[in-house]
Amino acid sequence: MGKNPRSWEMENGPRAFFAFVAMTSFFLTGSTAAAADEPIQEIVITATKTKNDRKLIPQSVDVLTQKDFAKWGAQTVEDVLKRVPNLDLTPTSMQCQSSQVTHQLSLRGMGNKGTLILVDGRRLAGEDAPETINGYELRRINLHDVDRIEVLRGAASALYGSDAVGGVIQIFMKKPEGASSYAGVTTGSSETSLYGGLNTDKLGKLSLGMSYDLTKVRKDESEGWTNMFGPRRHFSFEGTYEMTDEDSVRFGASFMRESLRQSVQSRGTTWYDNNRQDYHLAYEGTHGKNEYDLKVYHNRLGKHSYLGAGTGYNFDRAEYATSAVEGRVTYRADESHTFTYGTEYRHLEAGSTRYGGSRTDRFQSEGGLTKGYSERGTDQYAFYGADEWKIGKKLLFVPSIRWDHHEDFGSEWSPRAGLTYLMDDHNRFKVNYGFAYRAPSLFERYGDMEETPVPYMTVIVYGNEDLRPEKTRTFDAGYEGEWGKAKGRVTYFYNQARDLIVSKVIGRIPGRGHMTLINSYANVDRATIQGIEGDFHYDFDDHYGIRAAYTYMDGRDDETHEPLSGTARATGLMEVSYTDGKKAPFTVSLAARWNDRYRIESARTGLASLYSYSTMDLSLTKQLGRMMVFAGIDNLFDKTFDTDSSFAIPGRVWKVGAEWKF
Repeated sequence: MGKNPRSWEMENGPRAFFAFVAMTSFFLTGSTAAAADEPIQEIVITATKTKNDRKLIPQSVDVLTQKDFAKWGAQTVEDVLKRVPNLDLTPTSMQCQSSQVTHQLSLRGMGNKGTLILVDGRRLAGEDAPETINGYELRRINLHDVDRIEVLRGAASALYGSDAVGGVIQIFMKKPEGASSYAGVTTGSSETSLYGGLNTDKLGKLSLGMSYDLTKVRKDESEGWTNMFGPRRHFSFEGTYEMTDEDSVRFGASFMRESLRQSVQSRGTTWYDNNRQDYHLAYEGTHGKNEYDLKVYHNRLGKHSYLGAGTGYNFDRAEYATSAVEGRVTYRADESHTFTYGTEYRHLEAGSTRYGGSRTDRFQSEGGLTKGYSERGTDQYAFYGADEWKIGKKLLFVPSIRWDHHEDFGSEWSPRAGLTYLMDDHNRFKVNYGFAYRAPSLFERYGDMEETPVPYMTVIVYGNEDLRPEKTRTFDAGYEGEWGKAKGRVTYFYNQARDLIVSKVIGRIPGRGHMTLINSYANVDRATIQGIEGDFHYDFDDHYGIRAAYTYMDGRDDETHEPLSGTARATGLMEVSYTDGKKAPFTVSLAARWNDRYRIESARTGLASLYSYSTMDLSLTKQLGRMMVFAGIDNLFDKTFDTDSSFAIPGRVWKVGAEWKF
C-alpha cells in the first residue's frame, strides 16, 4: 500500500507478463487437439508484419478494400474510416483552429496520439503536432491511390513502438500492375475534384504508374465564418523493378499542395499554404525460408499561415521532417514456427514559430512582424522480434518484444503475447496481454504558441520539458464466430496507463468580452480505460445486409475518479445495404453513427462538457459497364451544433460523381 506507484512497471509489470507467457506456453505444449484445414480467406499484414489469415491472428482487425470504397462512394480516407466499426472518428469544426486538443481519431479510448497511422509502413511527418489535426491530415492522403486499409485494435508497441498504444491504421497504396488507366470527376456542396491515373505495361522488368487529384474546396459562409476553402492538389508516381522472380525494388514519390483561405468576421482572412513531399525506396526478396524487407524513406510537411486584418498581421511557419531506415527479416523455420525480427532508425525534425525555449536559432520576418523560429530534433532506434508458434491445428501463440531507444528518454521494452484458440472451423477465442509506451511529442515538450481562433478567445499553449513517457499495461479477450449468414465478435479490453499525457487549462485571464486560456501538458499519474466492443453482420439474402457495432467504454483518472476528456461513454454504428445482384450492380447503403456523452473541455470556459449526437449517411452506386456512378449525402438530416467553437458537427453535404476505367 505504501509503495511508490511507479514501481508497478518495474515489479509487477514484467513479472506478470512473463508469468502469462509461461502459463500460456505450458497450456500450448499440452494441447493435442486438431481441426480440419481451412483455406485462407482474408489476408492481414499489419498484425504480425507477415501475411496471415485474419481469423488466425490474435488481434481484432478490419480490412477495407476498393470494393468497400466503391460501395460507399468514398472520396476521402475519412469517408472510409467513419464506416469502420468501433473506431471513434469524432467530427470537428474546420472553422476553429484552436489549439485545444480533441481526440478526433481514437481506438479504444487512446486518442489521436495513441493511434498510429502508417502509409505502406511509413510514418508521416507532422502527425505528432497538436496543431496538425489528424482528421484534417487524412484529407492529405489521396484515396484514389489507396489499395486497402487495415485497422488493428489494441496495443501494438511490441512491433511498432511509440504511438501504437490504442492500435494501428495502415494504408496500403496501389502498386503498378499491368497496363490500365482510370479517370473520375466528383462534385458536391463541399468540393469538386478531377482525378485519374495510368499504369504502363511492363517495360522489360519495370512497371510504372502515376496518378493525380485536383480538388477545389468550396467556400461555405455561416454566421460570420467561412470554412477553409481553395485548391488542393495531389500527384504521385510509383515504380517496381523485378530483378528476379524472388527480388524486386519498389520506389516512388508523392506530392501534395494546398492553398486555402478562411475568413472570420471582425478578424480578417487567414491564408494557409501547406505542402508535403514523400520519397521512398524499398527492397523485397525471398530466398529459401527467408523473406527480406528493407525500406528507406524521407517525407516532409511544410505549413505556412498568415492573417491579414486591416493594419493587423500575424503569421506562423512550420517544417516537419521524418527520415528513416527500416529492415525486417521473416524466417519460416517450419510449419509451426515463423520468426520475424527487424531493426529501425528514425530521425524526427520539427521547426516552427510555435516552438520556444532557449534554442531559438533564427527569426522569421513577414509584413513587418518578426517571430522566433526554433528547431528541434530527436533520434530513435529500435529492435524487435516475434514468433508465430502454431500448435497443432487449433492454437496460434504469438509472443513478441521490442526495444526502443529514444535520444532523450533512454531505453524501453515493450513485450506482448497473443493467443488464438480455434474451437472449430467457425468459432475462435482470442486473448492478448502486454505493455506499450508513447514518448512525448516535440510540441508537447517545447511548444510555445499563442493563437486567437475566435474573436472572443485567445489560447496560449506551453510545452512541458519535464514530461515523462506514457507506459500502458494492456489486456483484451474476445470471441469471433460465423453462423451461416451471420458473423460477429465481442471483445473486452483493459488499459491501465501510467503518466498519461493530457492537455490541461492552467490559467484563465478574463477580459471585456474576451477570454484568454493558458494550456499546458501534464502527466496523469494513473488512468484506466476499459470497455466492451462488438460488431455483428447478417446477410438476409443476396440482396439485403445489415451491420451493427457498439462500444461501451469507461476512461477515468484513477486519483480524481473524473472521466478523461476526449472519450465517449458509448459509440455505435448501424448500416443497412441493398444490392440488386445484377452483373452491373446497383447498391444503396444507409449508415447511422452516434456518440453518447463525449467529454471535452469548452474552448470558451475551459470547463468540461458532455456531447451526445448522431448522424446518418446515404450512398448510392451503379456500375455501367466500365463506368461507375455514385451519389451520396452525409449528415442526411443536417444535424449541427457549435456551442463554443471547440466541438462541432459539419452540416449536410451532398456529392455526385463518376469514374471510368479504360
